[in-house]
Amino acid sequence: MAQRINHPAASSGVLPKRMLPQITPQGAGNQTQKRLKIIAQLEDIETGAIIEEHTVQQKNIEMPESYADFGLRHSQQVELIKNSQDVLINIECKLLCRHIKCPECGAKLKKQGEVKSDFHDVYTDHRVSIKRVICSCGWRNKYTLQSIYGSAMHPELAQLQTRHGANNSFEKASQILNDFSCALRTTNNSKTIAKTIAKVGCCLDEYK
Repeated sequence: MAQRINHPAASSGVLPKRMLPQITPQGAGNQTQKRLKIIAQLEDIETGAIIEEHTVQQKNIEMPESYADFGLRHSQQVELIKNSQDVLINIECKLLCRHIKCPECGAKLKKQGEVKSDFHDVYTDHRVSIKRVICSCGWRNKYTLQSIYGSAMHPELAQLQTRHGANNSFEKASQILNDFSCALRTTNNSKTIAKTIAKVGCCLDEYK
């Protein structure tokens, strides 16, 4: 039989905090410390061999003290995306310069190190390195994302800037996009958004 609580607040259905049941996780006090480790692997599809392995993010496993501590917070989710992108784009950048011989004259190319350039993704900003090679005939490869793709900004970010900039003031659009990224990003300032919309407008005029 359940024990009856004789307390003035019991009739109202509200119990004092000291009388509320305390939730204790099963096995509390006898748990080993644990950590979640998220790892990115570069794998050879044919052999299954692991070529590279990178730790993308680590998080100690603890009892959530509040709902905000449950899972990954917004800033931690953005960090996970950034670290994952860093691994991926560094691998992809190696594929952007695979020239051994000059495409113009066929002569052997001379290496001139690597050049760093900016990459502005939807939520995060990155610095990427691309190899630079030249030929005695004067040919040289394109070694920045700006020169290869025409812009350092990912087209999906340009799309978001155009959409939010068209429906809001440029300052409000900047705030919305920066809130998504949990950071104040130069590429999301009001002047850049205005320039992006102007470029999109020029492109649309060409199709009229």
